[in-house]
Amino acid sequence: MDEYSRRSAINDLRSEQDERGNDEAWGISVLDAYDELEQVAQKVAGVVWSIRWPRAYEPSFEIHFGEVYRHAPRMIGVGFYAHQSNDSFEFPFAYLWMTYDQIVTAEDVLKDEAAAAAAEKLRAAQEESRRRDIDTLKRLQERYPEVGYRRDA
Repeated sequence: MDEYSRRSAINDLRSEQDERGNDEAWGISVLDAYDELEQVAQKVAGVVWSIRWPRAYEPSFEIHFGEVYRHAPRMIGVGFYAHQSNDSFEFPFAYLWMTYDQIVTAEDVLKDEAAAAAAEKLRAAQEESRRRDIDTLKRLQERYPEVGYRRDA
């Protein structure tokens, strides 16, 4: 980037900031608000952790507000260190403004949805297994017709 491009970029940025009324005080207030939001998210992460894993110790959390929170579904990423490795979980951004009872209800709904999805996956796997067993039996009957097949056995 040459000097003209650098100068132009800064001047354009400065004009945009002036139009919005953004100055150093605005920047400090945004950073303070971010720190406060991060502290709220830390506390909510601890509550969500204790709801999801009630018998596990509570590690320290690292909150991640990435680009994904701007798009639906808005989720907050929470990183933590456990058992000699890093791991993470997510919770909805809306939890930051919910009451404890609302968070518990939302977590119950998530658990119910996950259980229903797991039950459907199990049913599909059982059906697939049954279909494969029937196909195998038909192939064996075609291959060895002299053996026959008795339903009462």
